[in-house]
Amino acid sequence: MQAGHTVRSRAGVATIGAAAALRAGCPDAAGALLDQAVALYAEHGARAHLLQVPADDLAALRDLALRNGAAAASYLDAGVVEVVRARSRAAAPSTTPDAAPLTGQEIAVLRASLDHPRRSQIAAALHLSPETVKSHMRSIYRKWGVNSREAAIERGIQLCVLGGPRT
Repeated sequence: MQAGHTVRSRAGVATIGAAAALRAGCPDAAGALLDQAVALYAEHGARAHLLQVPADDLAALRDLALRNGAAAASYLDAGVVEVVRARSRAAAPSTTPDAAPLTGQEIAVLRASLDHPRRSQIAAALHLSPETVKSHMRSIYRKWGVNSREAAIERGIQLCVLGGPRT
């Protein structure tokens, strides 16, 4: 693994690259990139990056996977189920306090958590203590009614705090 690249980021780049290759009319390159993502999934179970792939690209990748092999199809099927659930939750009107506004520092911590997998790395990047980062994340979880970093990031995307939902 290259320094600074997580399994999630490598799987995400491979999956998005496969979608781009399909759009460009290069099914062989798309298949090879999709195989890389499947291999990463098989070893590590990383699939959250599929939330960032537009639905029509997921459908095209799934069609390619069905033609090329069962492993890629099951990888995408599980991912499509997750994406549909996440997008239906985003589309459902919310009556819970999960849309409470974040402070500027909480937004900065949440954005930094996209690039840094560890609390100590977020703290170093933002020149904060790890305990301050922990406190901000706890506050985000409480305000939005989530209980994990991935859920907070997903909610941040849905609420356009981290760039908005991709549909």
